[in-house]
Amino acid sequence: MRVLLLLLIGLICFGPFSSAAVPQSNEPIILNLTVSTKKGTIIRGLTPEDLSITVDKQPLKILSLDEREVPASIGILIDTSGSQDVRGTVEITRQFKQGLTRFFELNNPANEYFALAFNTKPELVQDWTSDYQSILAKFDSLKFGKPTSLYDALRVSLEKMKTSRNSKRVLVLISDGADNQSKASFKEVRDLLKASDVVLYSVGLLNVVGIGDVATIPVTEGDGVLKELTGLSGGRVLFMNTSQGAEAFNEVFELIALELRSQYQVAIVLEPSSGAAKWRKLKVVANRTSSTGQKEELLARTRQGYYR
Repeated sequence: MRVLLLLLIGLICFGPFSSAAVPQSNEPIILNLTVSTKKGTIIRGLTPEDLSITVDKQPLKILSLDEREVPASIGILIDTSGSQDVRGTVEITRQFKQGLTRFFELNNPANEYFALAFNTKPELVQDWTSDYQSILAKFDSLKFGKPTSLYDALRVSLEKMKTSRNSKRVLVLISDGADNQSKASFKEVRDLLKASDVVLYSVGLLNVVGIGDVATIPVTEGDGVLKELTGLSGGRVLFMNTSQGAEAFNEVFELIALELRSQYQVAIVLEPSSGAAKWRKLKVVANRTSSTGQKEELLARTRQGYYR
């Protein structure tokens, strides 16, 4: 009798017990799309006819293609762990702050930002603001050292993004990709990123090692972490040698700012399906016709899929 009563309560409160979930929404999905030549030149002025989009290898109709710039909500994540203490010197810190200043100056004035630093645990340095000077002012007080909680910082930041006022959401991570402290796992963060619409950019900081005039940049596990997460979201990782000086910092941050202001917004609709949401693989191919009538294949970068 007790079992029947519990089943009745369940039916009333939650509906019939079934493995089939409620059909998924067919609301449009907006993709942030970056298109460039193979040499990295950003391409503008494309039309829907220049793009081909497939979901699970099936052709998909493009509802609209808009190249107007929209304001973004951007989180700045700064690795202040011991592995990054190369930036602890006055000169490197100055150069990094200069590059970040350049990034803010080149971005849309209507953007909003938050800043989060992390070593042993994530710490919100600055809540949402359009006054980026408040972030720069607090940068000088950052202390470097201790273990790295990269995955925890990403998890907290993805949750923070849910409070943003703009539909275009971006995280800019400055780190070497190493983690030795987080409670969250790489898989957990990867799954959270897949379920979000946040685009992740990473500035991968590398140290030169070697003897005399022979210097190499080591490949680490952190490099792979940054590449996988950024690629999944439609962003990119830009590795830089911290010994290259202010010009290297400026170049990297200028490139990210340029991309953010030059992206297309592409609206697509996935057919609703019954059952639980599943990962749908997304692929975009872009071409343009040259003045000689030849087709030129371009590089199109957006998120790798959606749950729907």
